[in-house]
Amino acid sequence: MRRSTAFLSLLVVCLVGAVGLSPALRAAPARQLFEARVFLPLGLRGVGADALPTPRRLLPPTATAAPSATRTLEPTSTRVPTQTPVPSVTPTAGAGGALVTGRLTTDGEPSLEGLGDGLGPGLLMRECFPDGRCEWIARTAIDADGAFGFRVPVPPPDGGFYQVVWLNEVAGSGSVFSGADLWMGAYYSPELRSLNEGDAVDLGRIEIADIVILSPTNGTGFQGLPWTFQWELRKAEMGDYRWAYCEAPCQTVAERERDTIFTSPSLGRTPEYVMNQHPPGTKIGIEFKYRWYIWVDYPNGGHGESYYARMLWWIPLLDAFADLGLVDRADWPGWQAPR
Repeated sequence: MRRSTAFLSLLVVCLVGAVGLSPALRAAPARQLFEARVFLPLGLRGVGADALPTPRRLLPPTATAAPSATRTLEPTSTRVPTQTPVPSVTPTAGAGGALVTGRLTTDGEPSLEGLGDGLGPGLLMRECFPDGRCEWIARTAIDADGAFGFRVPVPPPDGGFYQVVWLNEVAGSGSVFSGADLWMGAYYSPELRSLNEGDAVDLGRIEIADIVILSPTNGTGFQGLPWTFQWELRKAEMGDYRWAYCEAPCQTVAERERDTIFTSPSLGRTPEYVMNQHPPGTKIGIEFKYRWYIWVDYPNGGHGESYYARMLWWIPLLDAFADLGLVDRADWPGWQAPR
Protein backbone atom coordinates (compact mmCIF):
# COMPACT_ATOMS: atom_id res chain seq x y z
CA MET A 1 0.00 0.00 0.00
CA ARG A 2 2.91 2.35 0.87
CA ARG A 3 4.58 1.60 -2.50
CA SER A 4 1.35 2.34 -4.39
CA THR A 5 0.94 5.65 -2.57
CA ALA A 6 4.53 6.68 -3.35
CA PHE A 7 4.16 5.73 -7.02
CA LEU A 8 0.94 7.74 -7.34
CA SER A 9 2.63 10.76 -5.71
CA LEU A 10 5.54 10.60 -8.15
CA LEU A 11 3.19 10.34 -11.12
CA VAL A 12 1.26 13.43 -9.97
CA VAL A 13 4.50 15.45 -9.67
CA CYS A 14 5.59 14.49 -13.20
CA LEU A 15 2.21 15.40 -14.67
CA VAL A 16 2.17 18.77 -12.92
CA GLY A 17 5.72 19.51 -14.15
CA ALA A 18 4.84 18.58 -17.69
CA VAL A 19 1.73 20.78 -17.61
CA GLY A 20 3.82 23.62 -16.25
CA LEU A 21 6.48 23.30 -18.94
CA SER A 22 4.13 22.83 -21.87
CA PRO A 23 3.46 26.58 -22.34
CA ALA A 24 7.20 27.25 -22.55
CA LEU A 25 7.65 24.50 -25.07
CA ARG A 26 4.75 25.75 -27.09
CA ALA A 27 6.12 29.30 -26.90
CA ALA A 28 9.64 28.38 -28.09
CA PRO A 29 9.96 28.62 -31.86
CA ALA A 30 10.74 25.31 -33.53
CA ARG A 31 13.78 26.94 -35.25
CA GLN A 32 15.42 27.72 -31.84
CA LEU A 33 14.89 24.17 -30.65
CA PHE A 34 16.34 22.79 -33.86
CA GLU A 35 19.35 25.09 -33.69
CA ALA A 36 20.04 24.14 -30.10
CA ARG A 37 19.95 20.47 -31.02
CA VAL A 38 22.20 20.95 -34.01
CA PHE A 39 24.95 22.92 -32.26
CA LEU A 40 24.82 21.34 -28.82
CA PRO A 41 27.54 18.78 -29.61
CA LEU A 42 29.91 21.65 -30.56
CA GLY A 43 30.08 23.01 -26.99
CA LEU A 44 28.74 22.68 -23.53
CA ARG A 45 25.61 24.61 -24.37
CA GLY A 46 23.31 25.10 -27.33
CA VAL A 47 23.72 28.20 -29.47
CA GLY A 48 21.77 29.70 -32.31
CA ALA A 49 23.12 30.14 -35.83
CA ASP A 50 23.23 33.92 -35.37
CA ALA A 51 25.53 33.45 -32.34
CA LEU A 52 28.12 31.45 -34.20
CA PRO A 53 31.33 33.23 -35.27
CA THR A 54 31.52 34.21 -38.92
CA PRO A 55 33.52 31.49 -40.71
CA ARG A 56 36.76 32.59 -42.37
CA ARG A 57 37.26 31.93 -46.08
CA LEU A 58 40.42 29.96 -46.63
CA LEU A 59 41.99 30.89 -49.96
CA PRO A 60 43.98 28.27 -51.84
CA PRO A 61 47.72 28.80 -51.66
CA THR A 62 49.20 30.81 -54.51
CA ALA A 63 50.66 28.47 -57.10
CA THR A 64 54.34 28.89 -57.77
CA ALA A 65 56.00 27.75 -60.95
CA ALA A 66 57.96 24.57 -60.58
CA PRO A 67 61.55 24.85 -61.72
CA SER A 68 61.92 23.83 -65.33
CA ALA A 69 63.75 20.60 -65.89
CA THR A 70 66.77 20.89 -68.10
CA ARG A 71 66.34 18.57 -71.05
CA THR A 72 69.34 16.61 -72.13
CA LEU A 73 69.06 15.92 -75.80
CA GLU A 74 71.03 13.43 -77.78
CA PRO A 75 73.08 15.31 -80.38
CA THR A 76 70.96 15.68 -83.47
CA SER A 77 70.59 17.56 -86.66
CA THR A 78 69.22 20.76 -85.19
CA ARG A 79 69.22 23.56 -87.73
CA VAL A 80 69.46 24.38 -91.40
CA PRO A 81 71.49 26.83 -93.46
CA THR A 82 70.51 30.51 -93.32
CA GLN A 83 67.37 30.83 -95.37
CA THR A 84 64.85 33.27 -96.73
CA PRO A 85 61.06 32.74 -96.43
CA VAL A 86 60.06 29.70 -98.47
CA PRO A 87 57.00 29.85 -100.72
CA SER A 88 54.71 26.84 -100.97
CA VAL A 89 54.31 25.25 -104.37
CA THR A 90 51.45 23.27 -105.85
CA PRO A 91 52.37 22.00 -109.33
CA THR A 92 49.88 23.06 -111.97
CA ALA A 93 49.23 20.92 -115.01
CA GLY A 94 50.31 22.67 -118.18
CA ALA A 95 52.49 25.24 -116.40
CA GLY A 96 55.93 26.01 -117.80
CA GLY A 97 59.26 24.66 -116.66
CA ALA A 98 60.05 21.09 -115.60
CA LEU A 99 58.10 18.90 -113.16
CA VAL A 100 59.91 16.95 -110.42
CA THR A 101 57.82 14.37 -108.55
CA GLY A 102 58.24 11.62 -105.97
CA ARG A 103 56.55 9.83 -103.08
CA LEU A 104 57.44 9.78 -99.37
CA THR A 105 56.82 6.61 -97.35
CA THR A 106 57.29 5.67 -93.70
CA ASP A 107 57.87 1.95 -93.12
CA GLY A 108 56.66 1.38 -96.67
CA GLU A 109 53.31 3.16 -96.21
CA PRO A 110 52.43 6.67 -97.46
CA SER A 111 53.72 9.22 -94.99
CA LEU A 112 51.34 11.50 -93.11
CA GLU A 113 49.24 13.62 -95.46
CA GLY A 114 50.32 17.27 -95.38
CA LEU A 115 53.83 16.42 -94.18
CA GLY A 116 56.49 18.74 -95.57
CA ASP A 117 54.69 22.08 -95.38
CA GLY A 118 53.41 24.20 -92.50
CA LEU A 119 54.63 23.30 -89.03
CA GLY A 120 57.20 20.53 -88.82
CA PRO A 121 59.71 19.03 -91.23
CA GLY A 122 60.25 20.59 -94.62
CA LEU A 123 60.02 19.11 -98.11
CA LEU A 124 61.88 21.66 -100.20
CA MET A 125 63.41 22.47 -103.54
CA ARG A 126 66.74 24.25 -103.51
CA GLU A 127 68.73 25.96 -106.22
CA CYS A 128 72.52 25.62 -105.90
CA PHE A 129 75.16 27.71 -107.66
CA PRO A 130 78.74 26.98 -108.78
CA ASP A 131 80.18 28.96 -105.84
CA GLY A 132 78.56 26.54 -103.36
CA ARG A 133 75.64 28.77 -102.37
CA CYS A 134 72.19 27.20 -102.18
CA GLU A 135 68.81 28.89 -101.79
CA TRP A 136 65.42 27.45 -100.90
CA ILE A 137 63.05 28.32 -103.71
CA ALA A 138 59.95 26.25 -102.91
CA ARG A 139 58.29 24.10 -100.27
CA THR A 140 55.40 21.68 -100.64
CA ALA A 141 53.37 18.99 -98.85
CA ILE A 142 52.51 15.42 -99.73
CA ASP A 143 49.01 14.17 -100.50
CA ALA A 144 47.21 11.14 -99.05
CA ASP A 145 49.32 8.81 -101.23
CA GLY A 146 52.56 10.44 -100.12
CA ALA A 147 53.02 12.05 -103.54
CA PHE A 148 54.56 15.47 -104.11
CA GLY A 149 55.61 17.62 -107.03
CA PHE A 150 57.66 20.74 -107.77
CA ARG A 151 57.59 22.76 -110.97
CA VAL A 152 60.86 24.60 -111.49
CA PRO A 153 62.14 27.11 -114.06
CA VAL A 154 64.49 25.76 -116.71
CA PRO A 155 67.30 25.51 -117.29
CA PRO A 156 69.01 25.38 -113.86
CA PRO A 157 71.61 28.09 -113.19
CA ASP A 158 74.68 27.77 -115.39
CA GLY A 159 76.98 25.29 -113.65
CA GLY A 160 74.43 24.77 -110.87
CA PHE A 161 71.57 22.40 -110.14
CA TYR A 162 68.19 21.86 -108.49
CA GLN A 163 67.78 19.40 -105.62
CA VAL A 164 64.84 18.08 -103.60
CA VAL A 165 65.66 18.08 -99.87
CA TRP A 166 63.83 16.62 -96.86
CA LEU A 167 64.79 18.39 -93.61
CA ASN A 168 63.67 17.13 -90.21
CA GLU A 169 65.32 19.22 -87.51
CA VAL A 170 65.17 18.47 -83.79
CA ALA A 171 62.26 20.04 -81.86
CA GLY A 172 63.34 23.06 -79.85
CA SER A 173 66.11 23.98 -82.26
CA GLY A 174 64.30 27.12 -83.37
CA SER A 175 64.22 25.89 -86.95
CA VAL A 176 60.98 26.20 -88.89
CA PHE A 177 61.68 22.64 -90.02
CA SER A 178 61.65 21.08 -86.52
CA GLY A 179 60.13 17.63 -86.30
CA ALA A 180 60.73 14.33 -84.51
CA ASP A 181 62.79 11.16 -84.71
CA LEU A 182 59.91 9.39 -86.44
CA TRP A 183 61.69 10.32 -89.66
CA MET A 184 65.19 10.72 -91.03
CA GLY A 185 67.15 13.86 -90.36
CA ALA A 186 67.72 14.57 -94.04
CA TYR A 187 67.33 13.30 -97.59
CA TYR A 188 69.02 14.81 -100.66
CA SER A 189 67.88 13.88 -104.15
CA PRO A 190 70.42 13.51 -106.95
CA GLU A 191 71.55 16.82 -108.41
CA LEU A 192 69.23 17.83 -111.25
CA ARG A 193 71.53 19.60 -113.70
CA SER A 194 69.93 18.99 -117.10
CA LEU A 195 66.30 20.06 -117.22
CA ASN A 196 64.46 21.36 -120.26
CA GLU A 197 61.02 22.82 -120.85
CA GLY A 198 58.34 20.16 -120.34
CA ASP A 199 60.65 17.59 -118.71
CA ALA A 200 59.17 15.33 -116.01
CA VAL A 201 61.54 13.71 -113.50
CA ASP A 202 60.14 11.06 -111.14
CA LEU A 203 62.30 10.32 -108.09
CA GLY A 204 60.10 7.35 -107.18
CA ARG A 205 59.55 6.13 -103.63
CA ILE A 206 61.67 7.72 -100.92
CA GLU A 207 61.62 5.93 -97.55
CA ILE A 208 61.98 8.48 -94.74
CA ALA A 209 61.50 6.33 -91.61
CA ASP A 210 64.38 7.05 -89.24
CA ILE A 211 67.38 4.77 -88.85
CA VAL A 212 67.55 3.94 -85.13
CA ILE A 213 71.10 3.97 -83.74
CA LEU A 214 71.81 1.29 -81.12
CA SER A 215 75.44 1.35 -79.96
CA PRO A 216 77.91 2.44 -78.75
CA THR A 217 76.61 5.08 -76.36
CA ASN A 218 76.50 8.80 -77.05
CA GLY A 219 79.03 11.22 -75.54
CA THR A 220 81.63 8.63 -74.60
CA GLY A 221 85.38 8.22 -74.96
CA PHE A 222 86.68 4.97 -76.45
CA GLN A 223 90.11 3.38 -76.45
CA GLY A 224 91.61 0.73 -78.67
CA LEU A 225 90.34 -1.06 -81.76
CA PRO A 226 88.26 -2.62 -83.19
CA TRP A 227 84.94 -0.97 -82.34
CA THR A 228 81.57 -2.12 -83.67
CA PHE A 229 78.84 0.42 -84.45
CA GLN A 230 75.27 -0.90 -84.73
CA TRP A 231 71.82 0.34 -85.78
CA GLU A 232 68.44 -1.13 -86.69
CA LEU A 233 67.56 -2.31 -90.17
CA ARG A 234 64.53 -0.32 -91.33
CA LYS A 235 61.33 -2.29 -91.97
CA ALA A 236 60.97 -1.15 -95.58
CA GLU A 237 64.60 -0.45 -96.40
CA MET A 238 65.29 0.33 -100.04
CA GLY A 239 68.87 1.60 -99.86
CA ASP A 240 72.37 0.58 -98.79
CA TYR A 241 74.08 1.77 -95.62
CA ARG A 242 77.33 3.55 -94.92
CA TRP A 243 78.87 4.65 -91.63
CA ALA A 244 79.58 8.40 -91.63
CA TYR A 245 82.06 10.32 -89.45
CA CYS A 246 82.53 14.05 -88.99
CA GLU A 247 84.40 16.53 -86.83
CA ALA A 248 82.46 18.27 -84.08
CA PRO A 249 80.34 20.26 -83.83
CA CYS A 250 78.78 18.47 -86.82
CA GLN A 251 75.49 18.44 -84.94
CA THR A 252 73.17 20.04 -87.48
CA VAL A 253 72.22 18.97 -90.97
CA ALA A 254 74.10 21.92 -92.42
CA GLU A 255 77.23 21.12 -90.39
CA ARG A 256 77.12 17.48 -91.44
CA GLU A 257 76.97 18.53 -95.06
CA ARG A 258 80.02 20.73 -94.53
CA ASP A 259 82.15 18.75 -92.05
CA THR A 260 81.76 15.05 -92.85
CA ILE A 261 85.29 13.73 -93.36
CA PHE A 262 84.69 10.03 -93.89
CA THR A 263 82.05 7.61 -95.11
CA SER A 264 82.68 3.89 -95.13
CA PRO A 265 82.39 1.75 -98.24
CA SER A 266 78.86 0.49 -98.89
CA LEU A 267 77.72 -2.00 -96.24
CA GLY A 268 74.71 -3.17 -98.22
CA ARG A 269 71.89 -3.73 -95.75
CA THR A 270 74.10 -4.96 -92.93
CA PRO A 271 73.22 -2.78 -89.92
CA GLU A 272 76.71 -2.57 -88.42
CA TYR A 273 80.18 -1.27 -89.13
CA VAL A 274 83.39 -2.64 -87.62
CA MET A 275 86.11 0.00 -87.31
CA ASN A 276 89.53 -1.64 -87.49
CA GLN A 277 91.42 1.63 -87.86
CA HIS A 278 90.60 5.24 -87.19
CA PRO A 279 89.35 7.30 -90.14
CA PRO A 280 92.04 9.43 -91.80
CA GLY A 281 92.81 12.62 -89.92
CA THR A 282 91.47 11.38 -86.57
CA LYS A 283 93.15 12.97 -83.55
CA ILE A 284 93.38 11.20 -80.20
CA GLY A 285 92.38 12.90 -76.94
CA ILE A 286 89.32 14.18 -75.12
CA GLU A 287 89.76 17.64 -76.64
CA PHE A 288 89.06 16.23 -80.14
CA LYS A 289 85.36 15.42 -80.55
CA TYR A 290 83.74 13.59 -83.44
CA ARG A 291 80.24 12.47 -84.35
CA TRP A 292 78.97 9.47 -86.26
CA TYR A 293 75.67 8.83 -87.99
CA ILE A 294 74.17 6.52 -90.59
CA TRP A 295 74.14 7.36 -94.28
CA VAL A 296 71.90 5.49 -96.74
CA ASP A 297 72.28 5.50 -100.54
CA TYR A 298 69.01 5.32 -102.51
CA PRO A 299 68.42 3.65 -105.89
CA ASN A 300 67.48 7.05 -107.39
CA GLY A 301 70.98 8.40 -106.70
CA GLY A 302 70.06 10.40 -103.60
CA HIS A 303 71.12 9.78 -100.04
CA GLY A 304 69.61 10.09 -96.55
CA GLU A 305 70.93 10.56 -93.03
CA SER A 306 69.79 9.34 -89.62
CA TYR A 307 68.07 11.82 -87.31
CA TYR A 308 70.68 11.44 -84.54
CA ALA A 309 74.44 11.90 -84.74
CA ARG A 310 76.25 10.47 -81.71
CA MET A 311 79.32 12.11 -80.22
CA LEU A 312 82.56 10.34 -79.25
CA TRP A 313 86.26 10.87 -78.70
CA TRP A 314 89.27 8.58 -78.58
CA ILE A 315 91.22 7.92 -75.39
CA PRO A 316 95.03 7.65 -75.72
CA LEU A 317 96.39 4.22 -74.85
CA LEU A 318 98.60 5.74 -72.12
CA ASP A 319 95.60 7.38 -70.47
CA ALA A 320 93.66 4.14 -70.50
CA PHE A 321 96.51 2.26 -68.78
CA ALA A 322 97.14 5.10 -66.33
CA ASP A 323 93.48 5.26 -65.35
CA LEU A 324 93.71 1.58 -64.46
CA GLY A 325 96.82 2.24 -62.37
CA LEU A 326 98.96 0.03 -64.59
CA VAL A 327 101.46 2.72 -65.58
CA ASP A 328 102.68 6.10 -64.43
CA ARG A 329 102.27 8.75 -67.10
CA ALA A 330 105.66 10.26 -66.18
CA ASP A 331 107.40 6.96 -67.05
CA TRP A 332 105.94 6.81 -70.55
CA PRO A 333 108.50 7.61 -73.30
CA GLY A 334 107.89 11.02 -74.84
CA TRP A 335 105.18 11.98 -72.34
CA GLN A 336 104.90 15.63 -71.41
CA ALA A 337 102.77 17.18 -68.72
CA PRO A 338 99.80 19.15 -70.09
CA ARG A 339 100.41 22.90 -70.25
